Amino acid sequence: PQPIQNTNSLSILEEQQRQQQQQQQQQQQQQQQQQQQQQQQQQQQQQQQQQQQQQQQQQQQQQQQQAVAAAAVQQSTS
Repeated sequence: PQPIQNTNSLSILEEQQRQQQQQQQQQQQQQQQQQQQQQQQQQQQQQQQQQQQQQQQQQQQQQQQQAVAAAAVQQSTS
């Protein structure tokens, strides 16, 4: 009966190792998913920054147009 116990303990050890490997693989996959999510968030932030820059440019253009219009009005009234 002793050798049977030995093989049993071996198989139990092997199973435990397999389970640990599976868990490690799952954890690695989760980490990869988290990294992908972080990258997506960074991309979204960059897009938001670009939109803000575009809005600022539009505001500057509007201010310039208003200044040109005001100058034209002054010239016509003088």
